[in-house]
Amino acid sequence: MGNYREEDDKGSNLRSEGVDELKNSSSMGPAPCSQESHERPLARTGELHNSWDLVTARLGDRFIALMLDTVLLLSLAALVGMYAASRLGGITDHGFSLEGKPALVALAAMLVLGFAYHWLMEGLTGATLGKALMGLRVMGPTGRPCGLKASLVRNLLRVLDGLGLYLVGLVVAIFSKKRKRLGDHLGKTVVVEFPISGLLKASTFLLWILGTAAGIWFSYSIHSQASLAKSELQGPGPHFAEGSRESVGIKAEPLQGASLAQTSQALSVVNLELFGEDHKTQKRDGPFEPGKKLTAKFQVVGFTTDPKGEARLFFDVVALDPEGLALYENWRPTFQGSPGSPEGAIPANMELDIPVYAPSGLYKLVIKVRDDIKKNETQVVKEFSVRSPLWALPRGLEVRDFTFSGSENGPPLPKAQIQGGKRLYMAFKVAGLQFRDDRPALSIDMQVLDPEGELLLNQPGIVELRDPVRYHPATFFARITSWLDFPDETPRGVYTVRYLLHDGNSGASLTHEAKIEVK
Repeated sequence: MGNYREEDDKGSNLRSEGVDELKNSSSMGPAPCSQESHERPLARTGELHNSWDLVTARLGDRFIALMLDTVLLLSLAALVGMYAASRLGGITDHGFSLEGKPALVALAAMLVLGFAYHWLMEGLTGATLGKALMGLRVMGPTGRPCGLKASLVRNLLRVLDGLGLYLVGLVVAIFSKKRKRLGDHLGKTVVVEFPISGLLKASTFLLWILGTAAGIWFSYSIHSQASLAKSELQGPGPHFAEGSRESVGIKAEPLQGASLAQTSQALSVVNLELFGEDHKTQKRDGPFEPGKKLTAKFQVVGFTTDPKGEARLFFDVVALDPEGLALYENWRPTFQGSPGSPEGAIPANMELDIPVYAPSGLYKLVIKVRDDIKKNETQVVKEFSVRSPLWALPRGLEVRDFTFSGSENGPPLPKAQIQGGKRLYMAFKVAGLQFRDDRPALSIDMQVLDPEGELLLNQPGIVELRDPVRYHPATFFARITSWLDFPDETPRGVYTVRYLLHDGNSGASLTHEAKIEVK
């Protein structure tokens, strides 16, 4: 009944294909043919080497089996990749990142999973789920399932057979008498037809469906949970920085058709002014409030234009806190186009979100502009102040400002009281987190105890905070919101909600409890 949101996953009638060892053995002659053997179809190779009819599998059937196995493995690989990304940081809006450490871990896990699946399934049972559904089996030279050793060799050679989307394996199989790819030749195996009963095929198909659906469903669940947590995190992570960039703009005045190549002025930034969140109230140097927007407006003069009357300017903007730490990654937009009169100016404006946990002090806005035509540059530094509420620096992992409310972002309740059929929200701040390579490692479990002290609800991992955070001063905190739904039939009494916090970077753990009265 809980959820969360974070604000700042062999039978004896075997039929197979002819075996070279039996064919070339001088001590064995043709197998005696009974009436039953005459009634069974001969091998497609036209040879009968043992008491089995060995029918080589068709390449089309093998291709379909490969596609079935690929769909299953892709769904499971998506689950492994999504889980790795959720633990290491790498969840994107549409899946998980294909760059960095999370992607390498996910790729390695996918390769191991795919290899182990083919190796063990073919080595132990003679068939993967795809092959079983298509009525195929991988046999060794004795007419039995190939075994782990031969399967190991066969599947290691997939590296070569799979080149060019299995073009190498296909060409080798086409020109092979028994349609063997490289792995079959070196592993001394052959893929043959081996139909299974209808009941066994139905069971195999159900297993394939369950495996594929489970991979897709759990991948979606992990992504949805991580996306929800990321969207509600109060603090500058990559999403926060991107949000600030989208609101920053460099724009020119209406075109005036100028064609002069150079101005008499030196390249410089002039008329730099700072405004509050309403874009109207000018503040020379602040103070500005954390969690609010700062707007900077300025002009660039003294730029050079090319013979077509176009200017090319490169900007590099960064905001630094009192300790010289950058609030976000440098913002580097460009301007290229006809700016109007060369004797005029290019106006520019930008918006900056001041992090909600930014400390009080004197900040700097550093603006660099480079003229790509004349190859010169200029820089201006604007100081401004930020005034934050008094905030004692944490001495370790801490929970602060724990509140209850009857609605999301609603006013705090004076007492944690609720009636059945209602939802109760809990919000708090987690301070004192440690970072490694700009990544936190916070995990939170939630438990609910009934009035008798018995465990009623246990939800591990409601928060997994691992995405990189560019700016994390000593005053950093993560604001967490969770909620509980109380059914209509919830017995009256005082319940306990318990949060188990663990910082993987520092090894610190903390338990925080709060009481809820159901009336």
